[in-house]
Amino acid sequence: MEELENNPMNPGEDPGDYFNQKHLLRTQLDKMGEPISDRRFKDIGVQGFSDEYKDVKLMVFRNPTFNVLDMQPTMRNIFLDEQSRKGWKGHIARRGFAMATTASDIICHSCYERGHISRNFPKIKNRAKK
Repeated sequence: MEELENNPMNPGEDPGDYFNQKHLLRTQLDKMGEPISDRRFKDIGVQGFSDEYKDVKLMVFRNPTFNVLDMQPTMRNIFLDEQSRKGWKGHIARRGFAMATTASDIICHSCYERGHISRNFPKIKNRAKK
């Protein structure tokens, strides 16, 4: 029981790992004959949260129906948002860095010639001038 209560979340720790550890300790206690109620388990989990999840703590205290099953996805989303903000700048959709193109690399979708794009299509510009 002491290990369950005295094992706080480390800053930057994945909330999935934190909850998995808590659930494993809870099942070990259940096997030893010391069952823990859901409410007590929720209180123990909330007490161990790092400062990054103070908003989740407030949600739990304000809304008593906000249980462990609601906390886990909420904390996971917060964690993933924070990880994506800390990611590399210039990284597009996990595919690599954006590449600068030169005018000779551009291919028109109308005539398939190099050097211009369809909005700068030379044949259309010439028609408008006549």
